[in-house]
Amino acid sequence: MPPPHPEDHDRDRDHERAERMERERHMERREEHRELRAEHRDIKRDREALRHREHEARERAHEVHEDMEHR
Repeated sequence: MPPPHPEDHDRDRDHERAERMERERHMERREEHRELRAEHRDIKRDREALRHREHEARERAHEVHEDMEHR
């Protein structure tokens, strides 16, 4: 078996480095995606809470208005 060429070793090392960098980029993208989904979930939750509070405030305003009319 002939000895390996230095170019083969360099090519293998470069390929491994490229694969490692691609895996790191992939993991970074996954983390960013996870963070965006969490942020979106929080926004939806906050929006729903605001909608609920607005509904309660309208009901309360209606009750106060009726009380004022009956005085």
